[in-house]
Amino acid sequence: MMHKDVGEPIRVTYIRPGEARPAGRVVELALLPRPLPDGHALARSLFQMEVSELTAAVARRVDFQSAYPILIVTEVEARGLAGQTGVQPGDLLLQVNDATVRNLEELAMEMEKVAEGDPVEFKILRISIGLFGQIERRFLARLPAGAAKAVRPPL
Repeated sequence: MMHKDVGEPIRVTYIRPGEARPAGRVVELALLPRPLPDGHALARSLFQMEVSELTAAVARRVDFQSAYPILIVTEVEARGLAGQTGVQPGDLLLQVNDATVRNLEELAMEMEKVAEGDPVEFKILRISIGLFGQIERRFLARLPAGAAKAVRPPL
């Protein structure tokens, strides 16, 4: 099936064990496209944080100079997994498990690989303004995926 395209027919021949007269039956199936998971819902469910693509509107809201192709943490539940690890609103997500995530679709695809309880590493960039100008701090946050992935759309 690895070489079949979505919608292309697949012929399957099978025999039901236990029948008095086993006869081969043929059925024709087709692969359906799988919907992408929801990156917003996965971040909220697994880590109790809200993430957004850093659009111009979001950049203005969090006092960034401009938009970038990157994800930004916009909200964190203080008692949630992300909050307990020190993740804060305004943090930029550079990578998830060594994969660069520039948008919610890429985040969702990375989260598809994670099972409940699996450790997930977030490489984070925190930008703040100090006495002598802009300060950039990079750090690694390790979080266990905290909830079942019930937010994935049905197949």
